[in-house]
Amino acid sequence: MLEKNKTMIKRFRQSFLASYDRLLNMIDAQRGDEIKAFLEKQEQKLPSAVILSYSDSPIINTAISIYNSRTKKLGIKFIPKINLPANFNTDENDFSILLSNLLENALQACIKEQKKGYNNLEISLKIQHNGQQCVISITNPCSTPIDLDEEGLPRATRKGHGIGMVSLKMFLDNKKMLFSTTIAHFLS
Repeated sequence: MLEKNKTMIKRFRQSFLASYDRLLNMIDAQRGDEIKAFLEKQEQKLPSAVILSYSDSPIINTAISIYNSRTKKLGIKFIPKINLPANFNTDENDFSILLSNLLENALQACIKEQKKGYNNLEISLKIQHNGQQCVISITNPCSTPIDLDEEGLPRATRKGHGIGMVSLKMFLDNKKMLFSTTIAHFLS
């Protein structure tokens, strides 16, 4: 567990340094508008809110709290209902990465809906664990038709997208779990 945390911190540090180098290059090239946009985007990624307690896992709490904070800043309602036991038998780092990727997908869908003029958007996160099974349900609005692959996972429609679904597929394959997508159209 400690080794995985060290690896995660190392990846974060590398990502941070790459972002820092990108910023320095923009400063050298005197691209003021790009610098401002870049800094605003980076600021949105930082957890500026208090880490709330949803479970006994600090890393899972952090992941959920970050999205709680980000949705609030964007005026999107976030409704988390978490029931995880103290002796959760799934690697919490992997679980947190999975949650973050799925919540990022939900958040990006809401941002697209805001740009289309929709208001009163919300993301619902439900995690229920009964000792044998863990059910994760994330509900978010999306007025754009979703193309599903043969396994029922949404397909990426643009280059550089789809990381969340790849993460989900790897998690499912590794843990021998099932996945289901339900698409309902309620936006009008």
